[in-house]
Amino acid sequence: MQENIQSEAPTLPTQPSLTSKSLWFFVSLITLLLAIIGVLAYQNYQLTQQLVENQSILSSLTIAPTSIPDPISPQSQNITESDDVVQESESEVVEQLVSEKAIGYIKRVYDKNGKRFLDIDYIQWLNSEECTAKKLSAPNGYCIENINTKIRSFEISQNVQIKVDTLSYTADGNFNFGESISYLPFKNLFAVDSNSSLKESLYWVVVKDSVITSISEQYRP
Repeated sequence: MQENIQSEAPTLPTQPSLTSKSLWFFVSLITLLLAIIGVLAYQNYQLTQQLVENQSILSSLTIAPTSIPDPISPQSQNITESDDVVQESESEVVEQLVSEKAIGYIKRVYDKNGKRFLDIDYIQWLNSEECTAKKLSAPNGYCIENINTKIRSFEISQNVQIKVDTLSYTADGNFNFGESISYLPFKNLFAVDSNSSLKESLYWVVVKDSVITSISEQYRP
């Protein structure tokens, strides 16, 4: 018996058709584009977050501009006197937190806002030795200097003690030294129309916490 031997051809792998290749390429392209879009979106998100943080830091470092007050123009001082009240300009400054004993020329005594005040120009009262050291004459054992002509304003206590030496005379014709008077007669001595010589006298004042508690005339022969 004769056997027929038939040879079999080897099976080759099936090649994808053209349509399958196109579909595979399209899917790959879409996948790549989506990946690129995702990367760009993430970078944009990171950039946005960085900008927000930078804005927050700049806001925290922002300093409000300091306002500069308008310059105050000097105002002339207008004084109107009545029997009991003297109107003053706002530029006048009352001395603050002062406690001392000093001597000087009283320039004004007046009332303001229900309180009593006086203006005084301090001087330096020197004894004979001090006058000699400064080469100043002291015919009556003293001399005075007025180095600083600043006018100081003080409130007067409601219980102020006032003593004068040359306001009146005793029965024997001498001055009534250490005479006590009240505030109103003392104030009238310094009125604009007053011709009293006590306006030119020197006075010692005792100041406690910027309030005058004592006023005493300094006798000068």
